[in-house]
Order: sequence, then structure tokens, then C-alpha cells
Amino acid sequence: MADLTSLIGALGGEFLPGTVVLAGAGCGDVGSLTLDVLALLRRCDALVYDALVDESVLALANPGARRIAMGKRAGGQSAHQDEINLCLATLAGEGLRVLRLKGGDPGVFGRGGEEAAFLLTRGIDCRWLPGVSAALGCGAAAMIPLTHRGLSRSVTLITGRQIGGDASRHWQQSLALGSTLVFYMGVAQAAAIAASLKLAGADGALHCALVRDGGRPGQRLEFCCLDELATSARNLGGDGPCLIMVGEVCAIGEELTALRAGLGRLSATEVAHG
Repeated sequence: MADLTSLIGALGGEFLPGTVVLAGAGCGDVGSLTLDVLALLRRCDALVYDALVDESVLALANPGARRIAMGKRAGGQSAHQDEINLCLATLAGEGLRVLRLKGGDPGVFGRGGEEAAFLLTRGIDCRWLPGVSAALGCGAAAMIPLTHRGLSRSVTLITGRQIGGDASRHWQQSLALGSTLVFYMGVAQAAAIAASLKLAGADGALHCALVRDGGRPGQRLEFCCLDELATSARNLGGDGPCLIMVGEVCAIGEELTALRAGLGRLSATEVAHG
């Protein structure tokens, strides 16, 4: 244990007073937290965190650190981005070592670029530490490969919050290539997503999966086809973060899940089939 403590203490890189580190807490609970981020959690003077950061992660922070919750959860009450930017700058201006902790990865729908630009243009040094993004974390937790030989050679990450209008034209090339489509924050737009994909030429039988609370003990997983996506989204239940995956790789995930169920190994995961 002493060796592990020494190792963690040496990780994370330079963390000077008056600087900010934008870090990813990963997808799910503490299991996907990187050692670099853990090291800075223990050393930070101020912790500014999103609503998606699991309590098991927050519990590892320096007990003396100032903690500030800053929302940013789809469909819920959120702090305005300008308010977050100003908070980070103010804390750094007080000479604190500020850790800005985001669910997933700061560079994947995490507005890390906006926050970094705000700080750097004001002379406040900042850098990033990566986290396990939801596509990777949920894919692994649900045993859905993002790529698979003969089925998918690419992955497209899409924000589901702005689906609408003639979105179908954006998906035509990805569908033609057999790319796996991963929609973040899209469960409320499931009907629009399905409609747009079908307008782009997708078959209604195309395999899909929804992963609610991916990587957490209460994870819920539902497999369905594109025609059933909106209904499955309504029936999924819960209010935690939900990822939508579309592509033939979801059929591989469903097969692997069925094999694990046959071994009696799915007690911690609720699985439904559309």
C-alpha cells in the first residue's frame, strides 16, 4: 500500500497555485478514474465538479478542498457556462490549485475547449487530463464493441440535444460506411434520432442499444431495433445519464449479453430486449 500511495503522489503532473486542471472523472463510478486524476483530487485546493461525477469519486478528494457543484446535466438544472468560467478564474485568482472535474472526458461534449480558452486568454494557466468518455465506458460496461471486424470500422460521436431539421443528411455517409453511431444526451430526442436516421436511409431493423447509468451498479441496458427506439427510450425508466448506440455492433453486444446471462453473470445489470 505504501508503494501505491507513493506512486499516486508522484502522478498528475505539475499543479501550481493559481492554475486550473480540466480533468475527466470517467464514465460511471470510481472504477474508471485514472490515477493522474486521483492524484490531483488529493492535492487540489478547490474542486469544481459536474452533476455527473459520481459520489464515489468525490469522496476521494482532499478533505480540506473547497467544493463547488456546477451542474451541467442534460434535462436538469445547470449552471450557466459563463458562471462556471468566472468561478474557475476567481478561484485561480485567489491562488488556489483548482481542479475542474467533469463526467467522462473534458474534450468530448464537455466544453473543455471553451473553459480553457476563457482561462488562457486571461493569463490563467490550465491543462487537461483525460477521462474515460461515455462511449468507451458504456460500450465496455454493456459489452458492445464500438468497432468489429466486418461490421464497423469507424465510430461517430454525436450530441443528441440538437437533433432536428434536416439532420438526416449528416448521417448518410456514416451509415454508408457502417459506422457505429453514439448519441450523447439523446434519450429525450430518441424519436427524432430514429426519424432522421430513417430519412438518411437506415433500415428500421438496424440494431440499437440504450445504456442508462452505464458503469454504475444500477446500470440498465435495453436492446431494440431502430423502429422501436422511441418506445424503448420511453420504457427504459430512471433519470440517470443515457447513451444511445446505433449500429450492427449492438447485435454483437446483445449476443454477448445473452451468453453471460446463460452463465448467471448479470445480477448487477438489468437487461431488456425490445
